[in-house]
Amino acid sequence: HLLVDIVSKGGNLLLNIAPSPLGDWVYEAYQRLEGISEWMEINSGAIYETHAVYPYKEDNICYTENKNNGSINLIYLIEENVKTMPEKIILNKYPKKEIEQITLLGTKDSIQWELNENQLIIKISESRRKNPPCEHAWVFTVK
Repeated sequence: HLLVDIVSKGGNLLLNIAPSPLGDWVYEAYQRLEGISEWMEINSGAIYETHAVYPYKEDNICYTENKNNGSINLIYLIEENVKTMPEKIILNKYPKKEIEQITLLGTKDSIQWELNENQLIIKISESRRKNPPCEHAWVFTVK
């Protein structure tokens, strides 16, 4: 969550892991790096080659924009112990008014959505809600 929050505001995260007096890292450092690595294997497109985009964050969703193609990444930060995705995600501050397609990184799913003048509503199928693509944060890419 810290990585996503910092990147969505235009920053970079520096991981500072100091070795023990014996030159080893503590076990928790290895665990944290493995967790970041697993998440980045699926979702790196929402972090690398992106920049901050208004409104930066709305509730538990952070925004980034791809520098190459202008797609917007909606990074849904999952609350602790949540294992299923919500039926709907409602955004009141989505920055663009035209949408071609919404996809969920880590899947081949095309996501159903509805855009009206005040809200973007993302609808998630029951089968996908029970089988999210990763832990910690889910990334919806809007083209």
